[in-house]
Amino acid sequence: MPIRRLPPIFAKVRFRLRPADVPPVVFRFSKQHINDARETIQRMWDEVPLYTYSHCWMETPYLGIMAYCPDEECVHVRAWNKNGKHATKFQFRSFDEGGLSDMEKVVKAQYFQAAYALHLYTERAAEVSVNTLSRNSPSAHRREGDTLRYAQLDDLASAAGQSRQRGYARPCEVSGIKMREHDVRGHWRTYPSGVRVWVKPHKRGDVGLGRVQRVMQ
Repeated sequence: MPIRRLPPIFAKVRFRLRPADVPPVVFRFSKQHINDARETIQRMWDEVPLYTYSHCWMETPYLGIMAYCPDEECVHVRAWNKNGKHATKFQFRSFDEGGLSDMEKVVKAQYFQAAYALHLYTERAAEVSVNTLSRNSPSAHRREGDTLRYAQLDDLASAAGQSRQRGYARPCEVSGIKMREHDVRGHWRTYPSGVRVWVKPHKRGDVGLGRVQRVMQ
């Protein structure tokens, strides 16, 4: 897929979205991704593990789904069909929640299948395609700045935390507990959604208060 080629349904819909609704991360799943996820979910008896983001677009060959999760309990979804026509808008709180229309059930099923397909790739359960002998990963795009310009991602891990960091404004002054400048080692950060992000080594603290120099013996 060329660098600038976005998923077809999203390409039709994105200019009709309000700026606040434009997702920071866009995923596209093939028919094989969805079929593998559906077959695996049908064989499961426990809870279905999901790997998703607090605000993202998940596109399957049949639907374009924009998911927004303001907390860990509720998922707000809007869906569009292959022609870019709006199909439905609703919210749900659990996998087996009832009271939904036929279209809402279809969208909800597609959402869980796409989220589980993302989980399979993240856990490397479907890392290599037998037919192509290449990495069988869903395509992913990340929004650049506050515009509608997107760049394709080579690694899904680099998209981790994108939606949670959206709109963050760095404070002008140091706030909270005052600490001297010191080095922070690289480490893994786990968000409430389960997304793991590698934080690179960096410096932290106020250099005006001095600097902590670690001495290795």
